Amino acid sequence: MPSVRIERGSAKLPETERVAIIASYGPDDSVSRSLPTLTAEFERNGYTVIIVRASENDRPLRWPDAPSTNPTIVRRSNIGYDFGSWAVGLALFPAIRTKPFVILANDSLVGPFASLTPSSRASRPARPMCGVRPTRPNSSHTFRASSWATDPGS
Repeated sequence: MPSVRIERGSAKLPETERVAIIASYGPDDSVSRSLPTLTAEFERNGYTVIIVRASENDRPLRWPDAPSTNPTIVRRSNIGYDFGSWAVGLALFPAIRTKPFVILANDSLVGPFASLTPSSRASRPARPMCGVRPTRPNSSHTFRASSWATDPGS
């Protein structure tokens, strides 16, 4: 595993059924305006948020005061893109694998611009693939899903 440390929060996952791991990248200690907003929306919908930040910069993240959020922040060397960050989150907190509601997201998109509550309550597709379904398509270069969620009904 690449160099990993917990910058903020606990190494123990709280009792929860809902977890969101957000893969984040940045060349310095700043965060986009969207990352705290996305974190706040997940927390508002009952998700424990773990941000895995890939960067060669070791300074603590400059997390804004508002909106009020309480994510666990994990720092790691910049290896493996989003998949590497999600893998680190799942390795550090193996209990996530047993949770019925897990979202794997990234901070490369702008937003959200509205509440995520309707999305968190949306009905699941009739035939999810292996209990995992894409939640956010991305066609920036070629079509691919950029965020994933487990489906407890599969």
